[in-house]
Amino acid sequence: MFADDSRIAPTDQQCANIIPATAESVPENQAAHPDDLNVGITSPVNQMRARKEDIERLRDLNYSWEQWKDHFWFTRVTGQYTGSTEMIFRFVACKYGIDEDALRAQATTEHNNWRQWNAGGDLRTDPALCQRADVNLFNLMCAGCCFQSWGDMQIKVYYEYMTWPMVNYSTIFGAEYRLATQRACMNGDQSPYFAGRNTTYDEDAEAYLTDPYGPSIHPFNNPITGSQATNMDWMLFGYLSSYQSGGWWDTDAQNYLGALLSHWKNRDWRPK
Repeated sequence: MFADDSRIAPTDQQCANIIPATAESVPENQAAHPDDLNVGITSPVNQMRARKEDIERLRDLNYSWEQWKDHFWFTRVTGQYTGSTEMIFRFVACKYGIDEDALRAQATTEHNNWRQWNAGGDLRTDPALCQRADVNLFNLMCAGCCFQSWGDMQIKVYYEYMTWPMVNYSTIFGAEYRLATQRACMNGDQSPYFAGRNTTYDEDAEAYLTDPYGPSIHPFNNPITGSQATNMDWMLFGYLSSYQSGGWWDTDAQNYLGALLSHWKNRDWRPK
């Protein structure tokens, strides 16, 4: 895993060149599916590339802390790589400089069978919690209810509505989106989001950007390596847990992180 330095971030082609072909461990991700949203997409999710309009939607609809036109890691999202689920995970880990096992652990914690299409989570029955902007999820695959989160990375479409519908139809698109937000969070770009929440986010991001490999300003041992944790470790673990709770190292976040780190340490995901 490299520090957040865009000068050494590999290109799509560089990552594609080093990913060996591997068999598919999630057959459903290589199967065609119905066009249930009437958007003309039936291709297997692992073969579905992001369309021009999907990337434009990401760049046009965003929050103040997710400036797709300006923040480096967001501008990297292309959604063009195809392959087996394992190959896609390895490609995205390479492109965004994240440990492959961290990505596998995320997918396992979120949706342990790694299935992408129509993989809904976070059920809600209040129609008001099923619609945001131009996206209405109510009654979609759920009579009288909705799923707020979708895909093997369980992107919360209720908040990240700009990812819809491609986040349901393309494994590479969902994985790249999640890793781009992860890198942006580690880079300190979510400072506006955490402002006024009485967290150490800004201080932690500054320590990471100044001395990523130095000892964490919050001394603890990295449970994966068993060594003293670095500032990079703290920011990585902080993001991984924040993704679930929306907070920064709060109780809910730490409970979720414990489950994720258990998967990571035990490597108990589905066979590759």
